[in-house]
Amino acid sequence: NADAAAVNRALAASFLPPNVLPVSFTVLLVNTGSKLVMIDAGTGGQIADTAGVMLANLAVAGIEPKAVDTIVISHFHPDHISGMISKETNSQVFPDAEIFVPAAEYAHWTAPDLIGKLPEGNRPAAQRIQNTFPRWKNIKQIEADKEILPGVRSVATYGHTPGHTSYLVSSGKSQMMVLGDVTNIPA
Repeated sequence: NADAAAVNRALAASFLPPNVLPVSFTVLLVNTGSKLVMIDAGTGGQIADTAGVMLANLAVAGIEPKAVDTIVISHFHPDHISGMISKETNSQVFPDAEIFVPAAEYAHWTAPDLIGKLPEGNRPAAQRIQNTFPRWKNIKQIEADKEILPGVRSVATYGHTPGHTSYLVSSGKSQMMVLGDVTNIPA
C-alpha cells in the first residue's frame, strides 16, 4: 500500500533504479548427490514475454528435463507452477519427477467451492490447478515443518497464500533458506 514516491525511495536505498519494480521468476536446482531437486518451476513462459527460459537454461547447463527427480513447490501462484504445465496441452513438463506440494496449499486450491469465491480474474488459474493437479499421479502432499528429503525441510510461511511454504536446505553445517515469495522484492 505504499505510494510511488515511497517505492522509489525504497528502490534507491537498495541501489535500484526508480520506476522499475524488479520481479524475478527464479527456479533453483539442488543436487543432493542422489537427486536433482527443483524448487519451484517458474512461469513456463506463460506470465511475461521476458520470462520462461528455464528449459532453455537447463539445456545450456546440460540438464535434460527427465534428469529432474523431484520438484518442490512453495505455493500455487502461476509464476511458481506454470513451468511444470505445458502451455499448449496442460500436460506435465516433468512427468517422471516426484512433485512435493504443501498439503494446506493443495487443499485450498483444489477445494470444490473455491472457484465461486474468487474474483472473476483469478478464476482461470484456480481452474487450471483443479483441472490438472488432482489427475497427476506424481504429486505428494507434504505437511509443514517436516523433512521431506534428506537435507530439505519444509517450513510453514503461511500468509502470501494459505499454504505458502519455504524450504530449509542443509548440507553439513551449511544451510540455505529458500523463501518463495516471502521476500521476493527485498527493497
